[in-house]
Parts: sequence; C-alpha cells; structure tokens
Amino acid sequence: MVKQASRETLKLSTESPSISQKDTSESALKANPDIVTPTHTETPSIFKKKKDQMPKGVETKVLKNEAFTEDQLQDAWKHFIELRKKKVVSEMEQLILTRQMTKKGMNALVMLNSPLEIAILDRIEVDLVNFLREALSNDKLVVQKEIREDSKKERIFTSKDKYDYMLKEQPLLQKLKDKLGLDFEY
Repeated sequence: MVKQASRETLKLSTESPSISQKDTSESALKANPDIVTPTHTETPSIFKKKKDQMPKGVETKVLKNEAFTEDQLQDAWKHFIELRKKKVVSEMEQLILTRQMTKKGMNALVMLNSPLEIAILDRIEVDLVNFLREALSNDKLVVQKEIREDSKKERIFTSKDKYDYMLKEQPLLQKLKDKLGLDFEY
C-alpha cells in the first residue's frame, strides 16, 4: 500500500531506496518496478475453483438413495454373513454375525449385548456398510449400533443363593432338606 508522502521523502523499507516527493508521479511509479500500487482485481486463489475450472477428467458421483424394505435388508445381511464365513473370521466376529439387524428409518440397526460387541463390530463396519450400500443401492445408509438392555438377571454367588434359586424351581426341595436335616447356611 502506498501512503501519501510527506514533503521530504517516502521510504518503503530498509532495503528499498528512498523516493522523493517529485518522484511519486505516475511515470515514476511505472518506471520503478519496486513500488507496489494497489489494484482492484481479486488475488487468484489456488483453493477456490470456479465452476468452469473443474478438471475435465473428473466426474461427480451421483449418490443413490433408493428405498429398501426389511426383507431386502435381511437378505443382504444374510448374504454378507455367508461372504464373511467363507473368509477366515474369528469366533468373536462370528458371534456378531449372529445378531439381528433391523430397519430403522432408512438405516440399519444392529442390536448388541455389550460394549465389547460394539468394538468387534467396529472392525468390520467399513466392509459391512460398503456391502449394504451396494446391495441396497443406498449410498446414505448408516449402520447404527444399540446395546440391548437385558432385564437384571439374578446372579447366584453363594450356596444359600443356589439353594434359594433351586427352591423357587422345586418347592419340594424344602421338604427334602428338612427330612434329611441338611443346612446350607454355613
């Protein structure tokens, strides 16, 4: 940017020579290439591309977003399981492949039993999503994961707990205990 010079001199930088007031005319500016004048044109950017500057060989991909049914999703899931079983897969991955997949909106939902299963599914998720998108012609499909909340199971830890559980199943066990004089308290 060129500022208006004082009466004596205008100094651009320590490396450029000083310019006196009489040299600031337009002819002096044109003659001296070291002096920068502001222009009203936009600085070209390597990051901004105009529509007419798109590379000729690059085509834009058209996203497929076809609707699919629950049956189509189940068929694709079964086909994916068959393909994975042909490969050598771990037992943990085989466990994940036995889980149920359902349709939730325009996405697929896999019901899992624990956070560990989510970590296992994450390993094959890219292959699964790509396969389902191709099979169902839907490039916006997402595989969602949910942990199924099981009702709290009664945990059996001690002999007393085992006895109480069996007593619920077979009430006649109490008579047998009394008849034989057994004590599970200790």
